[in-house]
Amino acid sequence: MNYNEFKKKLKTIRLSGKDLTAILEIDKTTPSAYWKKRDEVPIYISILLELLEKLPEDDRILFIHHKLKL
Repeated sequence: MNYNEFKKKLKTIRLSGKDLTAILEIDKTTPSAYWKKRDEVPIYISILLELLEKLPEDDRILFIHHKLKL
């Protein structure tokens, strides 16, 4: 997955890059500092986003809510 596909996928599942980095507990600059520069997103991120996309929206919201402890 390239960086543009990554950004589109985030929009599709209504998840911000900031929230994703919080869920993964990685530095908030990682997507722009590494993935954007290389135009390549790690495979585990691609898999996670695809799985989140397949979840029913209510389940996805609950997962995100739980992970972010909102």
